[in-house]
Amino acid sequence: MNFEDLIGAQVHITRGSVYLWYEYPFVDSDDVRDKYWITLNCKINDFPINAILPTSQWNNHHYSREENLIDTVIIERGESNFFNKKTVIDLKNILIEDEIRIRDGIENNFLQYQGELESDIFLRIESAIQSAITISTIDKNEYLCLD
Repeated sequence: MNFEDLIGAQVHITRGSVYLWYEYPFVDSDDVRDKYWITLNCKINDFPINAILPTSQWNNHHYSREENLIDTVIIERGESNFFNKKTVIDLKNILIEDEIRIRDGIENNFLQYQGELESDIFLRIESAIQSAITISTIDKNEYLCLD
């Protein structure tokens, strides 16, 4: 089975979808842990995949200081079906996932679709992208499907 058939049969990577990647291998460290990601892609299964990695590390952490909350969206506990803790969507933490990593995640059953992010939360993310001071105009246009 080729990759397009595999993707078509198992997952449709669409804008505003939430995925859980079990044992997500971080590129910039040796850290491996389960990680949610939210897609920003404008076209189904379009590579590379632009993904935001939310974090629930709130207390006594980087995000407990107000100056670190620039270009973020806060999801309060209970506001989303996907996050049972207060969660930070940090727009400075948008990653680009290439086809090889996505293929590995799907083929090894690490990458699993969870559902569509609540539309009001996704609209808040889009609004925050539009007004972000740490995202270039070119990247804003890509993330907001203005290209």
